[in-house]
Amino acid sequence: MGRYLGIGIVTKVAIDKENAIKMLSGDDAAKDYLGKRYNPTGLYDFTDNGRDYIFTLKRDIVRREWIDALKTIYPIRYPDWKDETNVIGSLQALDDPEKWLAKETTYGHEGKYSKWFYYDEAYYDWGRSVLACVDMICLSCDGKILMEAYKDVMSFFTRLIREKLSAFQLRDAFKVELVG
Repeated sequence: MGRYLGIGIVTKVAIDKENAIKMLSGDDAAKDYLGKRYNPTGLYDFTDNGRDYIFTLKRDIVRREWIDALKTIYPIRYPDWKDETNVIGSLQALDDPEKWLAKETTYGHEGKYSKWFYYDEAYYDWGRSVLACVDMICLSCDGKILMEAYKDVMSFFTRLIREKLSAFQLRDAFKVELVG
């Protein structure tokens, strides 16, 4: 079984509230732990809808930085790709962060701007963890690869991308993950 190496921007994280409260010893402890794990820099709005805890990428940050961050990352990831202006241009024409996050571009099948989700297991301590469903706009998708046990290298790649995008607050939403 293989998966894909996805590089993208995490737009939403949802965690089952009942399970989180049970596994993380109460509502306040769950909110505190999950906030530190999924929202350490304040990039996400937090919502408790009664069923789930949800972290959603702040739309003012998306509006302010999305296009410029894509203009920065695409030439680094795809130095010979000449059509990134088509993806960026199609997003700019929409002029709406909600539509940017909902859009599948014509390059989606190549993994250059497509919606993906994956599951992240947040370990609290021995025998206690919660499962989060993570939505991501995938900007690069390569594979199929066999790397299920390489979380450390994924963290390394994530840190490299975030360092390169240090001028953007949005940098902390970038993530490298095995998806699919």
